Amino acid sequence: MMQYLLNVTNDHNGSLLITCPAFPEVTTFAEDEADVARRATAAIEEAIAARIHDGDELPRPCTDEELRRVKGKYWVKLS
Repeated sequence: MMQYLLNVTNDHNGSLLITCPAFPEVTTFAEDEADVARRATAAIEEAIAARIHDGDELPRPCTDEELRRVKGKYWVKLS
């Protein structure tokens, strides 16, 4: 199981801007908070596929302990 932290901020047009510190190439948008995990997961999966295709290393996933320390932040789990 891989889990990654997200940065979620309000965009100027009312949507939510999603980035992932572990994957600088990931930038996506969500309509609302309920949509964040789905959109972020799809974007991170695309980034992982591209890195595998290019032979690039994958960033280290967050541990459960790291996630416990950042309560209130967004994160996703990938299988």
